[in-house]
Amino acid sequence: GCTGLTSVTLPASVTSIGQYAFASCTGLTSVSIPVNVTSIGYAAFVGCTGLKSAIFQGNAPLGFGDSVFANTAPGFTVYYFTNRTGFTSPTWRGYPSIGLTAPLPPTASWLLAHGLPYDTSLQQDPDGDGVSLLMAYALNLDPRQNLQGLLPAPVLGNDSLSIRYYAATPGITYRVETSRDLSQWTTTGVTLSALDAENQRTASVPRDAAGQFLRLVVQ
Repeated sequence: GCTGLTSVTLPASVTSIGQYAFASCTGLTSVSIPVNVTSIGYAAFVGCTGLKSAIFQGNAPLGFGDSVFANTAPGFTVYYFTNRTGFTSPTWRGYPSIGLTAPLPPTASWLLAHGLPYDTSLQQDPDGDGVSLLMAYALNLDPRQNLQGLLPAPVLGNDSLSIRYYAATPGITYRVETSRDLSQWTTTGVTLSALDAENQRTASVPRDAAGQFLRLVVQ
């Protein structure tokens, strides 16, 4: 009944998940079952109405109770790795199931961790907040939130215009460009700091014109 619980990390040392362990944790959207889990008790995730996926890292648990994933989100899917044993497709234990090839690309792991199908296009904006999944992934943001107010914003200083942003997502290229007319953009004149302890970088340009702009491009 922990309705505010949106994520949980189960360590590899876990070998069993008890009955009703996460029952009615409606904020959960995805759960990763560690490689050493051999049993999951009755109704362990029953009533998790936001739960869209369960990713099994190891073989299918030998002990698996009734109603483990009963009354979860529409489209709930079990994901497993095809080099593991005991699973079947297109269903397993009565739940829709999909076999994956290990290792997963970082983008697929990120999508599953946030309750989205592993093959969702990062160009999409599922919740319509104006922020694509690609931008959320690049900036290490939770796509389940409204991100309009969480994006990096330029800061006007006495002698510079700067922007600070997360810059350490695998496979992402970051580029900060500047313009004086919102038409012609260039990286010339943009100074980049080193990554800080929070994997953030600051880009800045001298404040030497009445109209000056910065934008962050991710690819």
